[in-house]
Amino acid sequence: MPDYKELTKEATGILTDLIKINTVNPPGNEIEAVKYVAKLLDREKITYEIIESESGRASIIARVKGNGSKKPVMMMAHLDVVGVEPEKWKFDPFSATIKDDYIYGRGAIDDKGMAACELLIMLEMQRKNVPLKRDLILTLCADEEAGGSKGIEFLVNKHLDKIKAEFVINEGGRIIVNEQTKKVGFVGIQNTEKVPVNIKLVAKGTPGHASVPLPDNCIFKLSKAQARLADWQPPVKLNETTRAFFKGLSRSATFPESFYMENLEHPELGAFCAAQLTKKEPILGSTMRNSVSPTILKSGIRSNVIPSEAEVNLNVRLLPEEKLEDFIQQLREVIKDTSIEIVYNKPEHPDSPTSPVESELFRAMAKVGQELWPEAVTVPFMSTGATDAAYLRAK
Repeated sequence: MPDYKELTKEATGILTDLIKINTVNPPGNEIEAVKYVAKLLDREKITYEIIESESGRASIIARVKGNGSKKPVMMMAHLDVVGVEPEKWKFDPFSATIKDDYIYGRGAIDDKGMAACELLIMLEMQRKNVPLKRDLILTLCADEEAGGSKGIEFLVNKHLDKIKAEFVINEGGRIIVNEQTKKVGFVGIQNTEKVPVNIKLVAKGTPGHASVPLPDNCIFKLSKAQARLADWQPPVKLNETTRAFFKGLSRSATFPESFYMENLEHPELGAFCAAQLTKKEPILGSTMRNSVSPTILKSGIRSNVIPSEAEVNLNVRLLPEEKLEDFIQQLREVIKDTSIEIVYNKPEHPDSPTSPVESELFRAMAKVGQELWPEAVTVPFMSTGATDAAYLRAK
């Protein structure tokens, strides 16, 4: 049996070391984290390759060989992290402070925690000389937080042969603990994800001195459009994954939540049930429909000047297989102002097919979930966030 106490100690050390390496993207500079990982791989004589899409933007691919009777399986995580506002943190975000059995630091969850676990699995497989039917690949990527063009997209386009595998294990799943019982309520195995796209609403008006209010003030115009968006909820659209997700979740939920989940597609009750679930758990609302979140507002150059232009960035998450053009048309109908320009580009992430739940990997993960948490339901899960997995599913 593995010594889990020692493994936990080692995993904690790896994670804290990774957190202390600042890989905020931009600029990323993942090469420093890759060098750290390479040292650990060198100790166990594990073969690897470091690939830079450009200077400093590095990913690392390591491999432990199996006997080749089955196709490889790959573990994947990303080494870059999003930016921070240090003044709003209780601890230095790059100190990896440990308090009350929690590690505080940028990337502890997204996604250096997963990178540390996967790296330790590979190290242990090599140390114990575990016989494998498949090659075990570890790929730690750059640039996930900025869309992946300097990371997984680069690897898929230029080095697919080095990461080609039958199955890939990546971030995106979810385990929820019931606040009342403190037991695991459900184990969500991510097999599809929403598609992110940024859309700008741009309002224009007559500029002038603020001492003379003007009827076509672009900020008022944009504010009215945003107010209409705030009052709008895109329609509920369940797919094969989310339908199975809510059905499974309803089995462990109590009334009235179980009733709401069972009736999301009811012709009369569906809208009410969706509203109640969204109010209680916003992530469930995003799971059942396209979503819109305003994230950045821009306008004005001086406090006493009426600007000529105002814009808001809408971070939209589309359900798989949704057409962007259809959603844009819905936006036009909601904001009801033809003078507002809607600006958008093609989504950075591909709209990729759903991973099948009948696969050997899904069944194995579901089995482990049941063994660890017998009281929980194990369900397929659509991530509301985007991951590097989309590029691999698209292949």
